[in-house]
Amino acid sequence: MANLDFLARFPAGNASLSVVASDGVMTIHNLHPGTIGRRCPLLELSFEQGASGIPRASVEATSVDLVVHFLRFCYTGDYLSYDDMGALPFSLLMHAQLCRMAEIFEVPELQALAHTNVIRETELACSLPSPPLDLCPAIRFIYEHLADQRPLVETILHYCVYCFLQHRLGTDDSFRQVAFELRPFHQDLCRTSFQRGFQDDGAIDIVRLPVQESTPHSMQELGKLALGDFLYGLWSGDVSDLPKELGEQDHGAVLPESEHTLVYRPKVVDSKRIGTSEDDVYGYTLVHLPKYASESGPSNLMSNAQSQDPSSDLPHAQRPSISVQTDADTENRENLEDWTITSPTTNNTSDSDSEWAFV
Repeated sequence: MANLDFLARFPAGNASLSVVASDGVMTIHNLHPGTIGRRCPLLELSFEQGASGIPRASVEATSVDLVVHFLRFCYTGDYLSYDDMGALPFSLLMHAQLCRMAEIFEVPELQALAHTNVIRETELACSLPSPPLDLCPAIRFIYEHLADQRPLVETILHYCVYCFLQHRLGTDDSFRQVAFELRPFHQDLCRTSFQRGFQDDGAIDIVRLPVQESTPHSMQELGKLALGDFLYGLWSGDVSDLPKELGEQDHGAVLPESEHTLVYRPKVVDSKRIGTSEDDVYGYTLVHLPKYASESGPSNLMSNAQSQDPSSDLPHAQRPSISVQTDADTENRENLEDWTITSPTTNNTSDSDSEWAFV
């Protein structure tokens, strides 16, 4: 645990601070709220007097050490510990967590100090054979909680690109796992390498790092969207993004646009042919008539068309029907404007199961 020796250099107080962390629960006694309030007024206001008259407060943190370092800053203005050789080794993750804690308690001075220390740690690492302590956990924490602090993010990115080969990050399992799972981090690495003109050693290896591909639909949603041979969910992406079990099926072309109108289309019939084209799958007969009927009138054309209909041997109640709207003139020339096609119905159902749109 971090050292509380700094408290001996200041007047003792009677306040207590309870720390609830993932690594345990601890109560720190003899704190002076006034001293804390000089750099963190919010924490000073958190102390409340209980029935015993002792000011008490509680905070939640990722670790007890984090709160101790935070209190050290509130008392001394610095959270690092020093010896005769200088500052003691410090975790890059702890720097990032203190930056987040400064953001929560509104301590901009601590936030700037933590960022400065991140810069110092990464610059020193460029002269050392190993990366900073807890580099990969720090990257995860920064992208989860501090992604909006771009100067801090850029500091980490430039270090990773510059020292990619020197510190063998491309062969480090922990780093490869972070780049694989955090797609924004890998994209930022490639963007930073591009901005640096791909001049750093290992620039091509950064681009080749494996990345976890995201699936726009869950398998449960895909099961609901799939119907027969058609996929009604509009897929935005490459066909290779389809799951294997769905990619093996013939779902037709997958279009890259984000918005489409999906239309069922029957088989195309030759526009010059007068006759019928029966679709056994969808249960209707498409009858094509010319725009102007012959002198014998539309009734003869209808008779001719029906005589060629292969479904003419069906009972009358099950035959497909066609409705024609006409406007007759004085010369008995019929102008066929609109026509609709209806599927045969049975006694068991009164409504069609599907609606067809001709566009």
